[in-house]
Amino acid sequence: PSSLAGSSNLTLTVLARDEQGAALPGQKLGVFVNGGTLSGRVRDGRDGSYTQRVVIKDQNALLLVPYSTTEDASLPPATIRVWTGFPSTEVANASTVPVFVVVEDALGLPVRDVDVLLQAPVGAEMPAKINTGSAGIGIADFRSGSLNPGPTPIRAQVGRLFSDALIWVLPNQGVLQTPARLGSPWERSGIDRWRAGLPVTLVRSAPVVQAPAPVTTPLPAPGQTIAPAASQAATPAPVQPSAPASNPFSAMPVQTGSAYVDQADVPFLQARVGLSNVGVDFAQSHEGSAAVIPPEATYAKALPGGIMGLKAAGRVRLLDDQVHVDVNMRWGRYKLTAGDSTKAHSLSSLLAGAKYRHPIELGGLSLHAEGGVWFHRTGILSFKYNPDRTAALQLSQNLTGARIGAGLSAQAGSVSLGMLIGETFAPAPVDTHIGLSLDTPLGLIDLGGRPVSVRVDWAMEWRHASVEMEGIDVKLSDRLHVLSLSAGIDL
Repeated sequence: PSSLAGSSNLTLTVLARDEQGAALPGQKLGVFVNGGTLSGRVRDGRDGSYTQRVVIKDQNALLLVPYSTTEDASLPPATIRVWTGFPSTEVANASTVPVFVVVEDALGLPVRDVDVLLQAPVGAEMPAKINTGSAGIGIADFRSGSLNPGPTPIRAQVGRLFSDALIWVLPNQGVLQTPARLGSPWERSGIDRWRAGLPVTLVRSAPVVQAPAPVTTPLPAPGQTIAPAASQAATPAPVQPSAPASNPFSAMPVQTGSAYVDQADVPFLQARVGLSNVGVDFAQSHEGSAAVIPPEATYAKALPGGIMGLKAAGRVRLLDDQVHVDVNMRWGRYKLTAGDSTKAHSLSSLLAGAKYRHPIELGGLSLHAEGGVWFHRTGILSFKYNPDRTAALQLSQNLTGARIGAGLSAQAGSVSLGMLIGETFAPAPVDTHIGLSLDTPLGLIDLGGRPVSVRVDWAMEWRHASVEMEGIDVKLSDRLHVLSLSAGIDL
């Protein structure tokens, strides 16, 4: 029917389609209903269409949400997805908003029968706990209760995992706001796929003008193959002019043309290129014979007149910005004179690896505790006598191993701050690192429409290795004082 007036039941029809628009018969569908009860089971039309009879209880509004059951997860919970069926509601419980929660494992499959804790400000009416059930989807009703108009954050939590969403509580006859969608682009993309698989259908007591609703292009949810593109056909309320209504989902248009406004995007790829200046304080010693290797050798190149070189760094953000894959390179060229011999050398460093980032809340500041492993390759100088002991030969020694590090990062507006402490093992400890970084967009310069950012790095490294030379264990150590300035763009 076009409205609920005079109706006691209706039939919901869902057309399941894949991304290419092909019909998907044989799916296991269910329907969540608010304002009515289900009559019988979902009937499969064998042509990608599914029907469900609904008995109406509430003559004001009937909320219907079809969903598909999915393959059960075999791994523990790794991510929580939470979103709302509508962006806003009204004060004094004038209407309800469905809240959806899906708990995914590391492969993106929903975890069934998981208890999820729900949190909302005091005054809101929402269950404190829901269960994802046999479909792996938890659905709760949110009512404004005694809340005042304004943005209302809600949180879903399982153990230490949590995710947030935002609902606007509107005054009666108020202007519809444009609430923000929280989270990174990857989080929002994951929610969009679930939202496409769980379309919200609302049938009213009288025809009204529909405001733009948060409907996305049909995409299969992770582990699903449904595309309920035709669910709109099951929403038979026609678009007709009507007198202004107080319902925030009907008469008041969204001013931006979209029911949701995204937060600033977190870039997928980051690239920086620039210059580095390295100060070196080197020492070599051993306790063996001094016939072929000098008992001691030292040299220093202090800042600011140290070793100038090139610096390049790249970063890829994965898994909702929880994993960073990093590649950092530094290379410089310098000359060193030992006796009558002057030789050019390269001072280089290569780091390639990944780190995991865990969010931490501290006084409203966005922090992440980080830990990772990197492949590390660097070179250090050594000295020995030439055959007639008239000069010292300069030899480069490669140090290759694995760096293990941990640190903390913070985001203050557009400024990113980071601190990292690490140790390289090859297999014994050979390189201790302490570093600080600052990255911020310039704001006045862009490249191809993308803002140019500048990055400043400071680091201290203590390299300490034992190498065998001419049958003697030689201790090599130096202290590197590294300053880098680079710039680049985010994609």
